[in-house]
Formats: sequence, C-alpha cells, structure tokens
Amino acid sequence: MSDTQLISACRAFVSFKDRLDESLTEVDDPYERFYERRAIFPKKFLRDALPFSDAFYSYDDMVPETIDPTLVISGQYRDRPDQGRDYDHEIMEWSDGIVSDNDKYCSEAPRYARIGTMPLYVALEGKNRVTLFKRHQRPMRAFITPVAFPAPSDLTIVRFSPFGAYGLAYQDEPARIIPYPEVALPLLTAYGVTSQEKSWSLRAAGYARTAQKEIRKSRMAP
Repeated sequence: MSDTQLISACRAFVSFKDRLDESLTEVDDPYERFYERRAIFPKKFLRDALPFSDAFYSYDDMVPETIDPTLVISGQYRDRPDQGRDYDHEIMEWSDGIVSDNDKYCSEAPRYARIGTMPLYVALEGKNRVTLFKRHQRPMRAFITPVAFPAPSDLTIVRFSPFGAYGLAYQDEPARIIPYPEVALPLLTAYGVTSQEKSWSLRAAGYARTAQKEIRKSRMAP
C-alpha cells in the first residue's frame, strides 16, 4: 500500500473516534451533566480499537515536530462554546510557542505518542486543544514520543465464524478482538498486514460488543 493510502486510513481511524465521541449520551455515562460532553480517553480508544498498540511519552525520547491534527486521536472533556477565531488563534499560538521554545517540561506542553511507523498520533497531554487545530485546518506543533508497534509481517488478521467478528494475532500470542473492524481493518491493510486466517468462536461477537461498551464508558475526567 502507498503512503497516501496509509495516511488516509489513519485519518479515517481518527475521524471515527471523533464521531464516536459526538454520539455519546447520558446512557453511556449517567453521571454526565447536561453542560459537559466528556470524550473517550484517546489512549483507551487506541489500545482497544487497535490491538497490541500502546501510547506513552518519554522526556528522553520526545522530539518537537509539526504534525497534521487530523492524524491525532484526541478528545475534549467539555463541550466548550465557540469563542471566536481570535481566541482560538491565541490558544494555538500559545501551544505552538511552548514547543518552539522547547519547553517540554511545561505542564501545558502538548505531548503525544506516534504509533510505530504509522502517521498516527495519540494526544496524552494537551488533548482538548487538538480540536481547535482541526477546526481551523492548521498544522500543530507537539512533542512526539515514538512508541513501538508490531511489524506488518508479525500480525495476522483473524476472522471468527460463524458471526463474522474479527481479531488480531501477534506472532504466537492469542488473537485479540477488534471491536470496530470497519475502521481498523482498512488501517491494518494499508499498514501492510496481509496474513489472514479463519477461526471458530461462538463468543467472539459478544466479546466485540463488550469491548465497544467498555470503550464508550471510558470517559475523560473534568
């Protein structure tokens, strides 16, 4: 697959999470108040939706980069009203300035993880502001920590019969459920995963539904 296809697949993966956040209701979180819209933890979504992935930051390994915000898994804990372009511009300039000053120890520094060799990022600190950069279609600066992800040749997509659920296996490890195959499978294919196998499981579809519920319940704290 080409780099363009992989970028498109990563962008679709991020966009899916954004839409999932927008679909959340009080049914998913009965403690949510009417003036709050708490998104799913970006790291939780990544680790469950893309098995064998992880996200963390390291001061020793992070480097300043300019990235496309539409490739960043993020989320807001509060549905803030639009305060105007000037305010947004001020916040974005401030955030980029922290990185330009190489102030990685600043408590407000945007610290993100990059997943393996893919152009896919996860916001760990500075999650809320990503929405501003997406809204204004503006590249953003951030401190990026590269985090390992298995090579395509070490991964196998598993299709479970009879209900059509999917999983991902890594070398000799048992397959882990893919809760949202409609977005994860195109990403894995674009990444270069070609190995596929079939298996039988009456429980796999139930595991997938449970994983989806757990993802929706994992909400960012105010």
